[in-house]
Amino acid sequence: MRPDPQGLEAFLVIVRHGTISAAATRLGLTQSAVSQRIRRLEDSIGARLLHRHRGKALISLTSDGERFLPLAQRLEDLLGEIADATEDRRPVLRVGGAHTFSDFMLAPLVPDLLSRDRGMRVDLRSAHSLELYAQLKRMELDVAYVTYRQPSPDLVADLVLEEPFVVATTLSAVDGPIDVRTLPLERQILIVYGPEYQVWARDKFGAMVMRSVSINDIRLALTLLQNGALWCIMPLCVAKSFAARTGIAYAPIEAPPPPRSIYRVFRRDLADELDACRRTVDGLIAASTGFRGEARAERE
Repeated sequence: MRPDPQGLEAFLVIVRHGTISAAATRLGLTQSAVSQRIRRLEDSIGARLLHRHRGKALISLTSDGERFLPLAQRLEDLLGEIADATEDRRPVLRVGGAHTFSDFMLAPLVPDLLSRDRGMRVDLRSAHSLELYAQLKRMELDVAYVTYRQPSPDLVADLVLEEPFVVATTLSAVDGPIDVRTLPLERQILIVYGPEYQVWARDKFGAMVMRSVSINDIRLALTLLQNGALWCIMPLCVAKSFAARTGIAYAPIEAPPPPRSIYRVFRRDLADELDACRRTVDGLIAASTGFRGEARAERE
C-alpha cells in the first residue's frame, strides 16, 4: 500500500475543515479535483475513508477513515521532517545597501561573491540608510552599506569607499574635467544628495535659479538622458552602469563636490561570526573601485 501524496493532503485538509468545499478553497482547487484526489487515495489503500452524505455539506469519517487518520497525521509529520532535512542549509548573508549603492554596486558583485563561496546564499536588500540602521538593530540584516555613520554602542561602522561624483551628459562629447558652471542649468537633471553636497552646490551655483528637472530616484535619470540633451551629477558607479548599457558619456568634475562616503555597518556581537563574509564583500568592492577603505576599523 502506497498512499497517494496529493490524496493524503486532501484527506487531512477535509478532516480539518469539515467540507470538501472548504478544502477546495484551502487547496486552491475545484471541489471536483479534491473529490478525485480522495478517490485516488481510497483506491491506493483499498479502503473507503469518507462518508458523503446527500444534501449535506459536512463530511464524516468511516471506521476505516478513523483508523487511517492517525497514520495519515504521522505520515504528514514524517514528510515534513524529510523536507526539513533536505532543505537548503547553506548560510544566508543578509546584506543591505543604501539606494543606488545597492542597485549599482552591490548587485553586480553578487555573482562574484557566490562564485567565491559556493556554500553561501545572499539576501540583498535596498533601502534608505536610516531604515538600514533600523533593520540592523532589529537583527533583520547581517551587514549594511550606508552613507553616514550613526553613533551606536551596538554597531561597528567602517569606511569602505569614498566615491567621486561625476557628470553624465548627452549634451555633447566630453573630454577631461568639466566646470559644471559652464553647463546650461535649464538642461540639468537635479537630484539632491547629502548636506555636504548641498553646501558645495550652493557655493558652486550661488543664487542662480535651477531651471531643471528634479527627480528623487537616480534611475529616472537614465530615461531622461536617453531622450534629451541633458546632464546630471551622479555617483561614479551609477555613471559607469549607464555608460555600459547605453553609451552615455561621463566625465570628472572640476573642483568636485566631496565624495560620497560608504560605511559598512554590522552588529558588534556578530563581529567574529561575519568577519569572513564581510572581508569577501569588501574585497570585491575594493577590486571594483580601487578604494581600499580604512586602515583600521573605527569603533563607534
